[in-house]
Amino acid sequence: IYRGQIDPAVETKVRDILEQVKLRRFEAVKEFTEKFDQVKIDEPVVSEDEINEAFSNIKKEEINVIKKSIKSVERFCLEEKKLIKDIKLIDKSSSTLLRWLPLKKAGIYAPSGRAPLPSSVIMSAVPAKIAGVKDFVLCSPPQKDGKINKYILAAARLSGIDRIYKIGGAQAIGAMAYLFDVDIISGPGNLYVSVAKQLIQSKGICKIDVLAGPSEILVIADKAANPSIIASDMLAQAEHGPTSAAICLTNNKEFAKNLDNELNRQIDGLDEITKKSIQNYGTIVITKDIEESIKLANEFAAEHVEIFTRDAEKVAEKIINAGAVFIKTGEVFGDYGFDSSNHILPTGRASRFEGGVSVQTFMKKQYVKTAKIEKQKEWAKDCAIFARMERLEAHARSAQARKGGTNE
Repeated sequence: IYRGQIDPAVETKVRDILEQVKLRRFEAVKEFTEKFDQVKIDEPVVSEDEINEAFSNIKKEEINVIKKSIKSVERFCLEEKKLIKDIKLIDKSSSTLLRWLPLKKAGIYAPSGRAPLPSSVIMSAVPAKIAGVKDFVLCSPPQKDGKINKYILAAARLSGIDRIYKIGGAQAIGAMAYLFDVDIISGPGNLYVSVAKQLIQSKGICKIDVLAGPSEILVIADKAANPSIIASDMLAQAEHGPTSAAICLTNNKEFAKNLDNELNRQIDGLDEITKKSIQNYGTIVITKDIEESIKLANEFAAEHVEIFTRDAEKVAEKIINAGAVFIKTGEVFGDYGFDSSNHILPTGRASRFEGGVSVQTFMKKQYVKTAKIEKQKEWAKDCAIFARMERLEAHARSAQARKGGTNE
């Protein structure tokens, strides 16, 4: 199941949006904002007055919750940073250093369509800050009143971001890449945002965080699991959008029946998008045993995997393809960083080859090499032989030029 494939029709539309932003800059951005968000903006930059107004309309307990989330995510990032160390190999006449450097400028995207996600601001901004990024730009779609969601503004300011723009969708990705010249774009978004990020990276314009969206949860459960809890977790992920996947793998028919009943009971009162998501992309699969459940989970390679089995820790050790694994705990706590993890995770089977956002996402590796002329003379003959094996004569001559014993 390749959920991450790009729809050719969507790709064509996104390519046009990106090209228009590249060529016509803010004029194109304003046109697309009016077309897609039904908002006319003259000045895309969020003013200090707007930020202050946002804070004045947020309850103290809400501010405190945002601060707690920031602190929790920050704690883990600081521990990760301690482990990111340069590596140096030294011998008598040469050395090779692999050093970590922070990216200079990060573009952060905060979606605000179906649901505003201030939590996503935290998930990008905090690890970027710990990594050492100094320059930030945040883009988020304007609401019908022409303003950005107040919680997104608060999360941005509390995370240390000052430059905020009222730009959403694929045009925001284009603006960050072509107009703001960022080194990385981080943050989830809708299909158009996801495709825009992939296209920008494929052109070598800048780095992106991960291939993210639509959201996914896969639960492995046995007869001892609580169907009410698991149904609530599946519906929570289905709530993200009409193509969000919610799957449960269980080796027990009675549990499967109880879970189906719980899903039907709990879905009452939820919105139509959540219902559509469960109807089209929600399923309960009865497996012959837990081992088969593990095999299927690794093949699906979901964004989130929850494990509610008797030997949950042992099962977790065998899950090699997942953005994040939750052992008898709720994925929802990861959504808001209270478990100190990050919710920007790979989807569409991308967890087979990449992980979620972390401090390292906002850093790059660089080799630094030295060699005394004696060592270069030693390497010259072998290097020239290898170059000629590849039919690269200029390479061979470059190596042999060192045989004279000087770099001057």
